[in-house]
Amino acid sequence: MAYFHSRQALSSHLESLTTTARLAHQRQTNVDLARIAIATERFRSGTGAYPQQQAMLTPTYIDAIPQDNITGKPLQHRLHGERFITYSLGWNATDDGGVPDKRSEPGDWGWRYPDDHVDQWKFENSS
Repeated sequence: MAYFHSRQALSSHLESLTTTARLAHQRQTNVDLARIAIATERFRSGTGAYPQQQAMLTPTYIDAIPQDNITGKPLQHRLHGERFITYSLGWNATDDGGVPDKRSEPGDWGWRYPDDHVDQWKFENSS
């Protein structure tokens, strides 16, 4: 009986740690995405167009492109007309094309601008 209770406690503790890790990764990702979004807007303000690639932001608008906290690779960036999306692959480490994480569902963690028509962001996963 004691074994069962200690196993339940361990399981609950591990679930709590996973939730805490996920929140920490999401919050750091939000900071990194905001930095890229600001650099992207500064680029547009200076050149009249959004950058085709994130590399165009360095070093003038941002020192270095932050890495995805989940994959360790550069954050994703897509241009779609007069809109852009910058995103992390999220907790599932799968490129969902920038489609957002909806609480318990897998998905990407992203920054969209402007964010008025989220359905339009479901475009193909091509760079």
